[in-house]
Amino acid sequence: MKITSIRKLLFNEKSFNPFSDNYNPEQIQLILKEYLKSEKEDTSQIKDKESDIDAVRIAVQTPVFNYYYKELYEYMKKTLSEPGINVINVIQYLIAIVNHDTKMIEMSINKMIQSTNQLRLEEMAMLKIDEKNFKSNAVNSYELQTDLLNLLLNYLKYFHKEDSRHNNAVPARIHEASSKMYRASNLLYVVKDAFDRMVWENGTIIEKNEELYLRYIEPDSQILLQLGMFRVQRNALAYSITIYQHLKENPIYLRFLSETRKGKNISNIRINSRGYIRYSVQNEGPNALLQSELVQGLAFIAAFYPHFTRKELEKLGKLTVDDLMVLHSELVHLTEKVKDCLPEVNDATDIKDYMVRIRTCLKTKENVV
Repeated sequence: MKITSIRKLLFNEKSFNPFSDNYNPEQIQLILKEYLKSEKEDTSQIKDKESDIDAVRIAVQTPVFNYYYKELYEYMKKTLSEPGINVINVIQYLIAIVNHDTKMIEMSINKMIQSTNQLRLEEMAMLKIDEKNFKSNAVNSYELQTDLLNLLLNYLKYFHKEDSRHNNAVPARIHEASSKMYRASNLLYVVKDAFDRMVWENGTIIEKNEELYLRYIEPDSQILLQLGMFRVQRNALAYSITIYQHLKENPIYLRFLSETRKGKNISNIRINSRGYIRYSVQNEGPNALLQSELVQGLAFIAAFYPHFTRKELEKLGKLTVDDLMVLHSELVHLTEKVKDCLPEVNDATDIKDYMVRIRTCLKTKENVV
């Protein structure tokens, strides 16, 4: 078996992924041994060989990253085995924590934006907010909440079938356990994010004095990446302004955005005593589609993937990209309305007030879009 690229294996092979259940360090050792042996015998393509040696250094250190992956699993397993704690309630509390923190971050961002007369796109990316005695990037903090929740939910699926779903749950203990899991997931997220950057952004890992240093092979790569992101955002912003203005002047084109959707919109949001979101829909004609989230989504698609918008996606019910953008905009619209029903964040806020969930029922007119 001829191994041509270790970095490609890091991209595609689950056995090389230290954050996968299929991670196989023994197989990695065998492949690396074979690869390094073949490289000694092959003197061609020196530049490519030197580049892939950087990927070899990453592969060699994967057991270190796998350690963090397994540590969080063992910690959660031990915590969930304690009396008074079950998976279902932990999930509810984790969602409440993320909802609470996300609203708190959003309040901080809005306060900062309102305190200035003008704000450039570059400045938006550099906004800092105060979080428990330290400053963090506002955009990163906002996105981090969902990433942490997804990470924890992927872990909790291991324990869901084993969960007895007993009724002797102790809220205080569940709240404490969920908070500790949430904090512990921060460390794993940072470790995983660092590993992914080294793999996908052409980096390497250097060991020195029993410490690991993560380095980009090209020293200017992060500057170029940021410049690229600013350019993407500027192009999409220009497209969104054009699309929004065009749709306002020619509303008849709204009906072509999705041929599978009626002109309806979500209304009458409320949250019942059990935390379930209840909503209904109403007819609002073609203007029901004119939402900022939809326009922004369509702008990104039009700017970079115009050839892909009408293609049916087989694994997603043959929906098109345009259909998915309509669905996404409605979900964001629903979230915005739900957010208005949540209490303000303050010291007296009960975390349980943020335990919201949704139940869909296709057989009734309620809860259907």
